[in-house]
Amino acid sequence: MTMVRLSDGLYVAASQITEVYVNPFGNGITVVTKDEVRHLYSTEQGEHAYAALERLVAEINAATSKD
Repeated sequence: MTMVRLSDGLYVAASQITEVYVNPFGNGITVVTKDEVRHLYSTEQGEHAYAALERLVAEINAATSKD
């Protein structure tokens, strides 16, 4: 099981992630797990939300291809 870091102290199993999207105001990313829990993903300082989304999706895809 490969874990994905969402924020300081918060890691989620990549295989449990079902949805990832930019929040309606474009200021953050929400990650939804199979049990429908929503987590806020921490972007890097000054990083645009859509760039962070692409990076996170690539990380999730790479992690799930290993499992």
